Amino acid sequence: MIAYYIPIDSDTLAALERGDRDLEDYLSLALDNEDLCFDIDKAWAAIHFLLCGSPEEGEGPYHDAILGGRPLGEEDFGSGPARVLDPGQVQAAAAALGEVDFQSKLEDYRLHVLGQASIYPGYDDDEGFNYVEFNFQRLRDFLARVAKDGAYLILCIA
Repeated sequence: MIAYYIPIDSDTLAALERGDRDLEDYLSLALDNEDLCFDIDKAWAAIHFLLCGSPEEGEGPYHDAILGGRPLGEEDFGSGPARVLDPGQVQAAAAALGEVDFQSKLEDYRLHVLGQASIYPGYDDDEGFNYVEFNFQRLRDFLARVAKDGAYLILCIA
């Protein structure tokens, strides 16, 4: 499963929430368009674990960056419904990730992520850390851009 991020304006979000636009159709179109959609591939679970200490549980801006937000509709896209962060949550997540020295997470990766089947998709060597760190940096930079724009953000793991 891949974590996808779709910036969205308030008018489009309102249309999706009212049912004036079909959420499944909108997400299908967005997920197929690299100009509309950003992803961190399969690194989302390891990033969440290294930031929150749990594969799924957490709260606050670190959790929001991967698994936070309020549900948007009821359709299960593979790992539950799509979720949406409001601009304040996006800004808080961007600020929090901007403060993280991810290289300092290497030891936690070695102790708690390597060889753990519960951390999707499973990592078995230090090269996996490079993949996770690369995607963390991309997410940090992406969230900073979305926060600057003041947009809402749809998160979908599919």
